[in-house]
Amino acid sequence: MPTPDWALDADMLVRNGVRSLRVEVLVSDKGRAEKCTVQAMEPPRPVLHQAIARQVCATRLTPAMRQGVAVASVRHVEILLTQE
Repeated sequence: MPTPDWALDADMLVRNGVRSLRVEVLVSDKGRAEKCTVQAMEPPRPVLHQAIARQVCATRLTPAMRQGVAVASVRHVEILLTQE
């Protein structure tokens, strides 16, 4: 399964000093991100959680497959940011 390009404003995260982010994504059998929840962020920036979840849920995904049939799934995504 190819890795998607996450619909996420990395520049905004870097401007806010975010170094890492962990998100739980509930993916439908149609490949839609139905619910996205920020599980952890370093350093913590709770004010950004809703905007990040909204952006991640805009990502086009491929549904999980089980025995050749598309099924709903949960993905745990960790994103590490570096400043160059």
